[in-house]
Parts: sequence; C-alpha cells; structure tokens
Amino acid sequence: MAPKPDSRALHMAGSLPLVTVLRTAWPLVALGVGASALGISATYFTDTFLVAWATTDLGAARQTMLDVLLSPTSCAARSSAAPPRRSPSGC
Repeated sequence: MAPKPDSRALHMAGSLPLVTVLRTAWPLVALGVGASALGISATYFTDTFLVAWATTDLGAARQTMLDVLLSPTSCAARSSAAPPRRSPSGC
C-alpha cells in the first residue's frame, strides 16, 4: 500500500502564492510596505518644498525646477528599460 501524501503539503501546493507569502512572511511584507511608503513620502515632501523654496526664495522658474526634479527620474527609467547607451541628454 502506497503512503498517503501529507495533507498540509497537498493543501499548500494548491494555494495561491500571495496567500502563502502573506501567511508565512507577513512581517517582511509589512516592513517592505512601510519602507516603500516612507521613501515615497519623503521624496514627495522634499520635492514639494524644494520647488516652493526655489521659486519663492531663489527666484528660479517653476518649470526649470520641475525639469531638474524630473531629469534623474527619466534617466533612471530609461536606463532600466533600454540597453545601455548614451543619449544626447547625458543620461
């Protein structure tokens, strides 16, 4: 007579991977979500006040400051999505 398969292993094999991750590693998922939220909010806070400070106290044009803030983002997006090459913009 063949041995019966373990019911827990059989159940885990048929479950969704997301449910398994949330069930077994929820502290790491929570840490990752918290770290992402902290980084995104810090960037948003810094960028917002940088534009306000540069346009009011330094007299820089708003569009210039927005271009300055957007340049690293567009360079990073381009470098991760495309094969390595130098573009005319210097990215």
